[in-house]
Amino acid sequence: MAGREDRGASFTEGRDGDSLVLRFEGEWTTPQVALADKALRGLETRGVKKAELDLSSIELLDTTGAWLVARCRLALEAAGAEVAVSGSDAARDALLAKVLHQ
Repeated sequence: MAGREDRGASFTEGRDGDSLVLRFEGEWTTPQVALADKALRGLETRGVKKAELDLSSIELLDTTGAWLVARCRLALEAAGAEVAVSGSDAARDALLAKVLHQ
């Protein structure tokens, strides 16, 4: 597993064939996400058929953090992956829906 980290926002990437699991950790808030944002932008999505975004270890999530998670989801879907979100709760689901305008 490769790790990518900013002082408060980080994620780990696990791959198994054409499956990808991203585990988001820490504080996904405006002051904490700069390096994680850069790493997410560089994520290789080619060949991914199934992806899981695991949010269970996110301690804090604001609109900026939610947008980065949503953008990651949209990029994976645009690359043809089936994306599932796990470890969320009603508040996080509502925030993700808001930034996606759903």
